[in-house]
Amino acid sequence: PNFVYRHSLSSAVSTRVSLALFFNTVYEPDNISHLQSMDTSLFRLAKQSGFNTHYITTQKNAGGLTYSFSLKDIDTWKDDSHLNHYRSKYDDRLLLELNEMDLDYSKPQFITLQMRSAHTPYIDNYPKEFEVYPVDNVNYNAYLKNSYDNSVKFNDKVITDIFNFFADTKRPTYIFLTSDHGELTGQNGRFGHNQVDLEIAKVPFLFYGANLTKDAITSVSQELGILPNHYTISKKIAKLLGYEISNPNEKENIYFLNGTAVFGEAGFMSYDIEAQKAKL
Repeated sequence: PNFVYRHSLSSAVSTRVSLALFFNTVYEPDNISHLQSMDTSLFRLAKQSGFNTHYITTQKNAGGLTYSFSLKDIDTWKDDSHLNHYRSKYDDRLLLELNEMDLDYSKPQFITLQMRSAHTPYIDNYPKEFEVYPVDNVNYNAYLKNSYDNSVKFNDKVITDIFNFFADTKRPTYIFLTSDHGELTGQNGRFGHNQVDLEIAKVPFLFYGANLTKDAITSVSQELGILPNHYTISKKIAKLLGYEISNPNEKENIYFLNGTAVFGEAGFMSYDIEAQKAKL
């Protein structure tokens, strides 16, 4: 009853760009001044509202993401290099590290856990016991799809453990989960991401309200509607932090998908959200 699932759309088709736009609540792909100011950085808004801020990631090149984060507003930064002391090399380290930090959940905590499970090469991102679909002695397409499905199966376990962890704190917790980009797994003969294509922007959105009231969960569900995207999700998080973001450049129902360069120089497209809803 505390769970919400929606189809969703990402702001970009690559990790570095998508995270920059999401965590800074950026609407247009070429608004350089807004991104550089970081005035609507979720980490900054959280700090201004009295939250402790933490970023834990299993990305091996996490340093390449920091160019767009207001690092002075992040109290704790942990990347893959800080998680090497665990026996595991997978995404379960996120929760192991969070548990080891022993945070005081009676105080407001703004936490980002950046996963890697369902990312190429998929076979490197899940334990052997989650290999329920064969990856040996199959053709390449089957290998890619099966290793992807295995990674998603492990991904689901990690998410479940995170939900249960916060439920056990007995503290009211808003958990927003989405992907930085989608992934083609053979549709029309295409694989991977990094192309400016709405098929690659298709991502899941999951919300779990641990120990929240029914009204709080209903508010999230209703405000985000049937097809949220990174921008509307980011604005909702900002609102929960106490900030109503108003962008004069917004056009009704029009949103953007960016390419592989954060300021739009690698291509971007606009789309009508109502037209996308109709396709659902």
